[in-house]
Amino acid sequence: MDADILPLLRSGISSVDLDVTALDSISTRIQLLDTERLSRQKEISMIQSLLHHLQLEHDRTIVDIGRQKSIFSPFRRLPCDILLHIFHLAVNNSTALCLSAPPFIFRSVCYTWRALVLSSLSLWSNVNIEISEYPSRSTSVHALETRLPLSTTLSLAGNCPLNMELHGYGHTPEAQVFIAESIAPTSDRWKSLYLNIRDIEGIQSLADISGRLPILENLELIQHQRMIRKPFDEHLPKLFCRVPLLSTARIVGSFFRELSLPLHQLTTLYLNIYEQDVPESSLFNHCIEQGTSLVSFTFYYKFAGARRLSEPVPEMTQQTIRRLELGSHVPSGLKHCVFQGMEVLVLHQYPAD
Repeated sequence: MDADILPLLRSGISSVDLDVTALDSISTRIQLLDTERLSRQKEISMIQSLLHHLQLEHDRTIVDIGRQKSIFSPFRRLPCDILLHIFHLAVNNSTALCLSAPPFIFRSVCYTWRALVLSSLSLWSNVNIEISEYPSRSTSVHALETRLPLSTTLSLAGNCPLNMELHGYGHTPEAQVFIAESIAPTSDRWKSLYLNIRDIEGIQSLADISGRLPILENLELIQHQRMIRKPFDEHLPKLFCRVPLLSTARIVGSFFRELSLPLHQLTTLYLNIYEQDVPESSLFNHCIEQGTSLVSFTFYYKFAGARRLSEPVPEMTQQTIRRLELGSHVPSGLKHCVFQGMEVLVLHQYPAD
């Protein structure tokens, strides 16, 4: 029938130009075509339903094949200590804390894995919180994505010391409450702390950890942008003034002089400082003078044009430092220092990032 209707369409003829017989023929053809369309649609639906059923059966078969083959998997023959070592390698990859993180997945694979994961407290000791993952959402979603993974991790970690990582890229009210109520109270269990500071709320929310870091040994603070000094200075000096076991500190930013770190007990100190208000030699000499237990000292100063120390500097003798690493800007105070135990001196042409 296409051969009959196409000439009419191409000639621009409308229904008013056709006689009654032609119009009746076209109407009859429309009814027949519509009946055929419904029939074809029904056939297509049946075929689609059959295809969907076949796809489900195919997927079930694939899953069943995988389960059958897993019996021969070498992992099932691995001793528990080797399997546990593999688990630790996966967990130590700094995956953000969530219900799909490696420990949560491992405990769902099989009974053997579940028993092994639940019996190994150290697998749950790495707590990596991405604050940027918690925008304003409903209470139920926020609780599922934040409080539930954390509470589960803390429970399964038992009394194992925690390696806490906080990456702060923007704090919503929910995130601030979460840090203050759920993270800060665990500070007495922190063995190491990595704090990536993006805004002042990251410090304010942790104000309560001051004096509550009895087992902290390693501290790493990263600041990526300048902040408003006054509120920052009000909180930061109080956080780490009393940390009895702290031995290693890595500081990147412009806030070292406000930290009030117990330099006398540090054995490793890494500083990557960008300060213009304080002479570089003042910072360097202060660390050398106070760091009486330092074994490794790394000192980078970003602003080579910063003013130098004008007052006389007495000669200092440092007996414990074995390794000294400096950036392209060598502090002028270095010439007043004597390192009796130095074994390694590293000088970089450009400051390390």
